[in-house]
Amino acid sequence: MTPMPEDRLIVAAGFGMRREVGTSELVALFNSALAQSGLERDAISCFATLTDRTALPAFRAAVIHFGAATRIVTRGEMARVKHRIVTHSPEVERLYGVGSVAEAVALIAAGSDSQILLPRIVSPAATCALAAPPA
Repeated sequence: MTPMPEDRLIVAAGFGMRREVGTSELVALFNSALAQSGLERDAISCFATLTDRTALPAFRAAVIHFGAATRIVTRGEMARVKHRIVTHSPEVERLYGVGSVAEAVALIAAGSDSQILLPRIVSPAATCALAAPPA
């Protein structure tokens, strides 16, 4: 996986996922996020997820499929953006301390003043959200 370049404008795709997620599900979810946001693939600077999810075969395969850079986020980092998350899942809040892992990791990857461009969208085993710095 390629680390995210430090000097690019960051539009981040954040992913939350269950361990059993498949590659085709992540690819379809990301394509749906692009369609809903009106963004092109080359507008996305990186894929972000939690540290313990980066080794999942489906995430690694999706990163390769799209040629994406990655931003690995720790659970501790997510607390910094808790107040900026738009959607809230009670189950995710209980497990991770934030209402949406996808939104939290996207916000962190996109930078300190970032905002949600696309609130989390959901598939059976994953979520995806897009975030970017203010325009």
